[in-house]
Amino acid sequence: LLNRDKMSCVVLLIVVFAVGSQCQIPPKQPSNSTMRHILLTDGPKRFGAMCLDGSPPAYYHRAGVGSGSKSFLLFFEGGGWCCPEPGPTCIVGGSCVARSKSSLGSTKDDKPTMVPGYQGGWSLSASQEYNPRFYNWNMAYLRYCDGASFTGNVAGPVNVNGTTLHYRGYHIVQSVLTHLKEQMGMDSATEVIVSGCSAGGLAAYAHCQPITTWIKKHIGQSVRVTCWPDAGFFINVKSQEGNPVVEDYFRNVFKYQNSTSGLNNSLRVVQFWLQ
Repeated sequence: LLNRDKMSCVVLLIVVFAVGSQCQIPPKQPSNSTMRHILLTDGPKRFGAMCLDGSPPAYYHRAGVGSGSKSFLLFFEGGGWCCPEPGPTCIVGGSCVARSKSSLGSTKDDKPTMVPGYQGGWSLSASQEYNPRFYNWNMAYLRYCDGASFTGNVAGPVNVNGTTLHYRGYHIVQSVLTHLKEQMGMDSATEVIVSGCSAGGLAAYAHCQPITTWIKKHIGQSVRVTCWPDAGFFINVKSQEGNPVVEDYFRNVFKYQNSTSGLNNSLRVVQFWLQ
């Protein structure tokens, strides 16, 4: 867990055996685990927040009850990354053009409700039996649609072989946080956990400090913020042929999406081997 209350730079990596990984299929969910779709229609104009195809950002929400009414769990959806154009270093997720026409690059075809499944199904469950720590918390499942772990920060639209793309993932986070504060009661939060799986786990690492700073500034210094990434640390290893495919891949993603400009030093967990 990464506790950012004192804004320290210490990263503690823990293997959790008791509760298991969040990136696995949970038991059958009770009916009250259902989460409601929230489309942030003001996101593009107010924050410049957009998916790859220009559609508004979105998240799925379930209100907390009882002792969990002032506690929030923010979960970043994962799903690999995308490359500006297909090529030999585009190893995970395909091109951003192709992704912009799918659910990982657009919210146009989102369903009105969602039951937590493979990603976050345990920690987002409303089952007190399987999720005794968080079952009654406020839950927000951030839809992943920028292709760069919510780090994209290119000012204007980009034309890629005739397709217009928007690299604005960093601003999606700002849009979601503001909506939770203004409309979903997070202005009175006492505890917030930032989590995610795979590419969403990387987002939890990358946004840990920025989200903590935002919460301390806009909600209160006393709010306890903890970051809980799952399967979000990716090792820089070469291929069997000795090629730096992982390094080249992430370098391209970060370069074309201008990822480092919005997150600054919080991306060092990934950047350290890109120097």
